[in-house]
Amino acid sequence: MTDPIGPNRGPQPIKAGVTAEPRPVAAAAALPPLAKVKIPEATVEAAGKPGTFSYTTTMKMAAPPQKVLDALQGDWNVWWKGGQQSNLVKHADGSASFDLAPVHAPPAPDLIKVHVEVAAPRAEKVGDGYKVVLPVTLSGSFNGQAGFTITQAPDGSTNVQSTWTDVAPHGTAKAMGGKALDAHFRAENNALRNLNNHLNGKPMHGLTGLLSNPLPVKRL
Repeated sequence: MTDPIGPNRGPQPIKAGVTAEPRPVAAAAALPPLAKVKIPEATVEAAGKPGTFSYTTTMKMAAPPQKVLDALQGDWNVWWKGGQQSNLVKHADGSASFDLAPVHAPPAPDLIKVHVEVAAPRAEKVGDGYKVVLPVTLSGSFNGQAGFTITQAPDGSTNVQSTWTDVAPHGTAKAMGGKALDAHFRAENNALRNLNNHLNGKPMHGLTGLLSNPLPVKRL
């Protein structure tokens, strides 16, 4: 059950089995009341299809949900330090596409490169509130379905969850095996910590951040 996020749009009635028609999303679209969910910060790797990666990473942001959503829809170079976003194209409905080198250290070549298609955000009912979902399609070094989910934590902070589902590695990433996923965890963890620092006016860390503070990984 989904509800599009639009200008001045609060929670709307959702009928079971019915998906609302997509509507353009304004840059300052109002979010519906978010569900309050207590989730520990961690990375949980799940068993998926053979030869693919599936996981969910949860991090808390000391910032309002709208600012977190705006950052995920915009210029990642502001906060994905140690990597590089290029060819960003944004659309009126809130969707976007771009290329991402998760680890960028010129003059060395970018070993891992992905093309990212971010769909328009949608709101899904959760208990007495909503969660905001940004579906993502990856291609290139990693190929498959991913996404971000935003909810409210009971303490007022914002939960951000990054999820991959049966994402297949290709080229160099495939040759790296499990090390490719470990490298991704470090790059993404560093980026999300930097996002929180950026939203709070704190210093951010470049490539050195990849070497520290990885979240604990629980493998199911």
